[in-house]
Amino acid sequence: MVNNTYMGVVFVVLTGLFGHAWHGIAYTEVAVKAGIERTGTALGMMY
Repeated sequence: MVNNTYMGVVFVVLTGLFGHAWHGIAYTEVAVKAGIERTGTALGMMY
């Protein structure tokens, strides 16, 4: 039982970290594609 709980917590933490990393990549890609003049507008439109 303890081993399954431990693995579940590790899984949730790792998926959270990967999710946040993916969002960081997406924000960077949007900023690059928008260009210097429109980066703020593009990032503001993501929400």
